[in-house]
Parts: sequence; structure tokens; C-alpha cells
Amino acid sequence: LPVDDATLEIHPVFNDELVYVSAHPERIATPVTAARLGQAPLALAWASWANDPTRAALATLVESASGSLQSRVEVEDLETTIDLAASGEADTVVSLGVLAQLGHRVPRNLGWAPIRPRQYDRFAIVHRRDAVLSPATQLMVELVMARMQQVADSAKRLGRTRAPGAVTPMAVSGSGHPSPGGGRSELSGIR
Repeated sequence: LPVDDATLEIHPVFNDELVYVSAHPERIATPVTAARLGQAPLALAWASWANDPTRAALATLVESASGSLQSRVEVEDLETTIDLAASGEADTVVSLGVLAQLGHRVPRNLGWAPIRPRQYDRFAIVHRRDAVLSPATQLMVELVMARMQQVADSAKRLGRTRAPGAVTPMAVSGSGHPSPGGGRSELSGIR
């Protein structure tokens, strides 16, 4: 989002706030400004599609402070950016929803701080205006919306800041029950 197409009907579902993640407490002691983000040693997930809205929003934010979004390293997935941040070699930007779903798999030496001004990954259900959705499609939309609400609720419980060494609340599995972690994130690759 945003989508500028009058032929589409857009139903916003969830705004997932992006946070700056680091193993260095001094880097997350205060909200991270556009200028600081432009100078940060970042590990970012490689954008496998041309118009990554998260990367574009971060680049626009940094450009507003007369900077340029630079990554120290680009990797295949978000989990690897988190591993690099935990090593202290780089920091990263991840959504609270992803951190919440990773739960106990987020290394304890990592903390995070909000970005100023706030940045979000925005999720919505989009379909052609006046389209009649099949019962199967309607069911899929309901399932996706319910799952995204679980992610939103987990992100709210997580909190917008965390100091390194703090414990992360458990993720909520697709069934709505707490998940102790382990395995890959259900949101891996979803941006």
C-alpha cells in the first residue's frame, strides 16, 4: 500500500511497524532518525522483486534527510539479517510482526527501537471493484484476515522497544496457541 487504482477495492488489514534492530545498546537507546538510518551499517534482505515497498519507503525516508540508503551486506532472507545483527557486524530493520512470530528464536542479545518518523509494512486485501468472490476465495480471505489479526496482536504485545538481553514473548501459532519457537518463521519471505 498505497495502491492507486480506481478499479480496485482495498480493505486494509494491518500496519506492521518497522523497527531498527541491533546488538549495540547505544544504537537503540533512542528512536532512530532518517539521518542515523542513512549512516547505519545495515544488513538488508535482498529484494527479489523490482518494487519492494519496504525498501522504497526506507530509501525515501533516508533521502528526506539528504542521505542514501546503503546496506553493508544484502542477504537472502530476514532470518539471516537477524543473525548478522546478533553477531554485531551489522544492524537491520525488521517489522514487529516478524519479530513477534520469531518469538524465542530472536537472539537475546538483540534489542530494537522505533524509527522516526514511524514506518510501516502495510497489508490489505485487494480485489477488483464489484467483483463477486467465490465461496472458496471468501474463505481464504477470512483465513488470511484472521491470521494477520493474530500477527498484529502478537506485534502489539511485543512492544516497540526492547533492550538487548530482554526476553521476547512467545509467538502465536496459526492455531492461536503459543508456540515455543523452533523451525522457520511462518512469515519467512513475506514482505
